[in-house]
Amino acid sequence: MLALDDVFAELEKAKERQQRIDAMQHNRKAYARRVAEAVAKLATDLIDFEPEAAAIDLNARLTGDKERRQEYRLLEEEKRKKMKNWPLLKKRFACYV
Repeated sequence: MLALDDVFAELEKAKERQQRIDAMQHNRKAYARRVAEAVAKLATDLIDFEPEAAAIDLNARLTGDKERRQEYRLLEEEKRKKMKNWPLLKKRFACYV
């Protein structure tokens, strides 16, 4: 009977493993679907990419956009400060024109 108990124990382990595999496959399909939706909306040039490659590319683009947006904000702030002083500078240097 011990051998039969071992077989049933192994069958139970196999069942648990299969459930884990099924859950991972479900998650991968859901991930692929979400990436495909994002690609369709944001970057149609990535449609033929595998989900992982498309997600990496989208992430790189987002990171680059964030950096450019931060730089833009800093430049706009600098411009605003300089424009604030423009009337004063204009008066000050009017005598040189």
